[in-house]
Amino acid sequence: MKVTIETATTSFIEKKVKYISGVDEQAARNLLIGNANYSLKNQMGEAFLQDRPENERLELAIYESITAYSGSKRTALKIYGEYIKYLDEIFDADLASIDLPKNLPTTQTERIIYMAKYFHDKENKRSDLRYKLFVSEQTISADLTKLRGEDSEPVTVCGREFIVKDATAGGGRVRFESTPHPVFLPMNLSEVIVMLESLRQMCDDPIHNRTALRLANDIWGELSDYAKDVIRNRAHDGVSPEPLWYETLGKEDIGTFRTEREARSETGRDNIGYCCKLRKPCRIIYTDKDEENICEKVLIKDIRRGIVTIERNGSDFTVDVESIISCVPLE
Repeated sequence: MKVTIETATTSFIEKKVKYISGVDEQAARNLLIGNANYSLKNQMGEAFLQDRPENERLELAIYESITAYSGSKRTALKIYGEYIKYLDEIFDADLASIDLPKNLPTTQTERIIYMAKYFHDKENKRSDLRYKLFVSEQTISADLTKLRGEDSEPVTVCGREFIVKDATAGGGRVRFESTPHPVFLPMNLSEVIVMLESLRQMCDDPIHNRTALRLANDIWGELSDYAKDVIRNRAHDGVSPEPLWYETLGKEDIGTFRTEREARSETGRDNIGYCCKLRKPCRIIYTDKDEENICEKVLIKDIRRGIVTIERNGSDFTVDVESIISCVPLE
């Protein structure tokens, strides 16, 4: 009997699906050879009767099938992942180019977080997103609208609105003034204390203290009342050398995502790190032997062990960070 994609698919359903964890045989049957529009059989049309799969045609049909599938897309990916392996064995075909994601964002919140990271790479195109997320262009547009905060109900994560207002599109790509880096780590209380203690120590750093305190407040705002009580008690029991620091947390409002420009101060020393990282010219005022010095249009080249290396008119000089009174970005 001649083996075709159709007969191989039927064989896969009868012989292999039962060994795929968490997959119902009927669901696989509907997905692959059912009558619904999303089935692989309907997506491939006459190509389903061929005696050998064509990689590009099969890949496109799988994409369209998963995109239109009304059930769990993660289940569909699991089925197709095993299905491709089976076809590879039956036809001795090189189907390795059909690369399906291992973890697929399925909720709108997950997709928006994925998009925020996806556009970090300036070469990534918006048009490719639908093939990575298995959703329609309309869904992509709706998600980007929420990401920009242009929707009446923005996405919230851990009780905070996740909005990047400066997301602009152009040339088929999306650009951010400042790249958002959503990080969500399930931690036990001991790990939370380690993170907060690290931020507490950074609050003594003249460059990073403002950012460290804000991050500590953001993390504190996500904790339960139970977790806050336990951490305060442990701090007073000796876990932290400055237990009263924990009593100051929770006093600031938790806002949305802040760009680097929004997060910095107007004239503070936290701008030293900002200007160094982005190579922005700045105005620095510092003291030397009780005299105040003003340096216009200088570049901060390096910050090491409390010493700031500054370039002025092609020459470098160093200043102790503690002697810097203010730093103002000029662009």
